[in-house]
Amino acid sequence: MAASLMEALDASAIKHKVNLSGVTPMERRMVSVFEELSFEVGASGAYLPLSDWMLGFGEALGGSATITDFSMKSIDEGRRVQLTLKLALYRPLRSEEKK
Repeated sequence: MAASLMEALDASAIKHKVNLSGVTPMERRMVSVFEELSFEVGASGAYLPLSDWMLGFGEALGGSATITDFSMKSIDEGRRVQLTLKLALYRPLRSEEKK
């Protein structure tokens, strides 16, 4: 799942002219009847392309992806911004995993 997430984020970043700087797997936990897989994602670029990139996550990653936290800061004297976000993916648990 992590490899397909990185591939989808990379393809989407290229499409939006965003520089994807890293994808780091975080903790895994059970939430109700789902497994939550969290990732920290870093990217940089111009503000509007970065915003469009984030808005396109539903298309690029499907409806199971949620941004749980993000921060942006100006770099390069305001010409570009650095984005760090936490992304959670939800996968339904199989019946044997719910026990």
